[in-house]
Amino acid sequence: MSRITVDPGWLTGYATTVDQAADDLAAVLALVAGTSVTASSFGDAGRQADVPGAYAEAAGTVRQRLAGMVDALHAVAASLEHRD
Repeated sequence: MSRITVDPGWLTGYATTVDQAADDLAAVLALVAGTSVTASSFGDAGRQADVPGAYAEAAGTVRQRLAGMVDALHAVAASLEHRD
């Protein structure tokens, strides 16, 4: 029969790494959330094709997904450390 051993110290260290990754991703999210592209960036053809609207929708989706990843990584770190 094989034995499985768990190193709690390693798990705690990994939890710290995951938590830091979440913080780093949150910093990226803050940078992305603070930037915008104006309608004039796409020119007349872009405005006629509603590129600014499509871009805004895609950017919103990216922001939501990044926020979800930040939350998920923080949850994983908390679970690894058995904290709430």
